[in-house]
Amino acid sequence: MLEGAFDVLAQAAVINLEPPAGVPAGEWTQFLRGVAQRRPYLWPNHRQAIESGYLNPGTSAVVSFPTGAGKSTLAELKIATTKLLGKKVVFLAPTLALVDQVTSDLRRTFPEAQTTLADELEPEDLTKIAVMTPERCLTLLGFSPKAFDEVGLLVFDECHLLHPREASGRRSIDAMLCLLRFLQCVPAAEVLLVSAMIRNADELAAWLRQLTKRDCLSLALSWKPTRQARGCVVYPSGEITKLQQFVNTTPKTKRGGSLPSKAKEELKAKPIGMISLLQTWQTKDTSDYVLLPLLDDPILLGVSKYGLTSNRNEVAAALAAASAEVGIKTLVFAAQPKWCASIERTIESDLTPRKILLTHREMEMLEMAIAECGGPGHTYCRPDALAASHHGLLLPVERQFNESTFRRSDGIHALVATSTLAQGMNLPSQVVVIAGDDRFDVNTSKPALLEAHELLNAAGRAGRAGEAAEGLVMLVPGRVIAFDEHKNTITSHWFELQSIFSNSDQCLDIEDPLQPILDRIQSDQSGLGPDEAYFLRRLPFTVAEADLPSRRLLESTFAAFKANKKQEADWISKRIDASLQRRAEVSGSEETVSWEDELASSTGILDISQIRLIATRFKEQVGEPLGSTAHWVEWGLKWLEEDPRRLTLVVRPSSVVSVFGSAVKGFETDPAKGALAVAKITEITPLWIGGSPLSDIERVITLKEPGKCEVLASGLFASYPSSPTTSV
Repeated sequence: MLEGAFDVLAQAAVINLEPPAGVPAGEWTQFLRGVAQRRPYLWPNHRQAIESGYLNPGTSAVVSFPTGAGKSTLAELKIATTKLLGKKVVFLAPTLALVDQVTSDLRRTFPEAQTTLADELEPEDLTKIAVMTPERCLTLLGFSPKAFDEVGLLVFDECHLLHPREASGRRSIDAMLCLLRFLQCVPAAEVLLVSAMIRNADELAAWLRQLTKRDCLSLALSWKPTRQARGCVVYPSGEITKLQQFVNTTPKTKRGGSLPSKAKEELKAKPIGMISLLQTWQTKDTSDYVLLPLLDDPILLGVSKYGLTSNRNEVAAALAAASAEVGIKTLVFAAQPKWCASIERTIESDLTPRKILLTHREMEMLEMAIAECGGPGHTYCRPDALAASHHGLLLPVERQFNESTFRRSDGIHALVATSTLAQGMNLPSQVVVIAGDDRFDVNTSKPALLEAHELLNAAGRAGRAGEAAEGLVMLVPGRVIAFDEHKNTITSHWFELQSIFSNSDQCLDIEDPLQPILDRIQSDQSGLGPDEAYFLRRLPFTVAEADLPSRRLLESTFAAFKANKKQEADWISKRIDASLQRRAEVSGSEETVSWEDELASSTGILDISQIRLIATRFKEQVGEPLGSTAHWVEWGLKWLEEDPRRLTLVVRPSSVVSVFGSAVKGFETDPAKGALAVAKITEITPLWIGGSPLSDIERVITLKEPGKCEVLASGLFASYPSSPTTSV
């Protein structure tokens, strides 16, 4: 009966949705029948987009539907149109974890969808649907632009990655350069920018309209089929006042001046959920909020020398355990990977033990993870788990295993994740608990409130159409918030949060990450910072056209578009001329652009002078290509040993320190520490290439028995700037 119902819905979709111009009607009908098995409905926002000409060949779009509003369905319809017209598709996802999930999801509709091989820099051709990160795409555009000749559509998912952020480093630079280089390489292709966070979709669409010289729609509809209740944890002000007085009057320890351990155990209060009755926290009217008890028992708060603390991780774990215990799929967001494990353990300690049977595929993934890590005690995959983690220190197979067990209705009910999962990952979470509203700011050495789009993107994981029609989001603030129900007063920090959660998902005006770089290049003649030097290396140069591609790229930037709107042509010309002049000065390039210029632009890793030094050294010492990978690696390691400072050219300093510890911190300027880092890399590289388990390699690094394998996952062997395998 169900199969018949799907068939009827599919027929209805076929009848009501005409094939786009040039698409064979029979193939279009067959595609819709397949889609209707999983997505039998076209929602009002889908219909409105299609009626606006979204599927018309040659039409690009900026889609800013809220989270859970069917952006994936629209993307699949656009991909199908492109595919049925005989063109290929490139799909960009911001993280490797999301690349894996997008590929898996697309294969349900398009079996030919594939991730690109990370070690293949010059493919002769791309698959019909190629899924990759922007960094990977930028690298391929430099090395093998001809591979993109038949691409008809670029889909950029979670495209708010374009927005400049200090925390994301060069990722926004690479993302913008990727988009610009792609349009230079394939000017006839359509572009689909997708993000729930975009507020200035009209402006972005106008920019793309100018770049492509074709129509580009702005689809920023606010309708969504799911609903969320959003709230935060607060405490009765009377309880908080008593606890603070207790802290103030209790004698402190002689050593350290802290509260005694027994006294800390008394710092308990009952958490209350202050939940908005509206979709967003639009008002400050108490009648628009409801206060509901969250737990049966009081929860332990923390204490510092400044007073009570929210104990965010323990509180988040208690809330997650309470919902997971009754079978509700619960996702917890933690600020950093090391906190995920403690939250996971706390959740499990509060859950009733039960047996979860693994599928055949999950058993295969578990065995693969154990083999890769060197034993069951070294992997984050656990067959007896009731909760699991998801963060950047997991291997891909570990992430896939934990995602799989969480997706199943009879699997685990709690998953603890970092922001890697907030970037568009679709999991069946009904409840989202956000442990903290701040992050440590390295510039001020103080906690800083998360930006609106960061919190709202995480909140958007609660409730997904087709899986859960409603979702609950509960924020555990970084500070204790006290309320007085009788006086209608609340801690001032709540109003800071209200300014964030009063926004809809569409809360971010995308800016051009290249604009501040162009400004600094033009205004500061004393020297170039690392980002400015990297950007100049990345500008496209060819032997045939010299710096003309660079000039065209700079003229097509979003910053240039906005300057033209303000009639500031002089702003553009000055920055273009300054960039090209500084690029020539730094590279020492000759009048004729050489292959070294092209290689420097393609990789972004080394500048022209460094490439020339390596080429000269290679000719002097080798002459002919080496016979094996091992010999190539040995040759490269000797090059590093000659001058350990070169290590900063091919690997991020932060990655080296995260793997080898504080003993090598500052190796960029300290030759002794640089030599130590290179010696360590030389020692472990043969083990890595030889396929040794990660636990064996970590024993060599740490000189002690490893626990969970995570040292190398921090990115040493995948941390070359703009490497195809770079991840968040």
